[in-house]
Amino acid sequence: MRHGRVPDRHPPVSRVICEIACILIADPAARFAELGAGYYSSGNPQRQTRSRIRELERLNPGMKVTLTPIEPTGTAA
Repeated sequence: MRHGRVPDRHPPVSRVICEIACILIADPAARFAELGAGYYSSGNPQRQTRSRIRELERLNPGMKVTLTPIEPTGTAA
């Protein structure tokens, strides 16, 4: 039994890496700056909440998601 050719998913990533390398090599003043681990997680909390609510409502057609604040149970020691 012959299997079909496995699609190669690396060329788009390789192209981006090559473009970055060419930019850094061509311009001696250019410097690569690592964005860091928390770059994408520092978003707007209200927007993230709205996005999650829309996602839940999309996954559950006909249902409406409402958030109710919880009352504090006391102070932590």
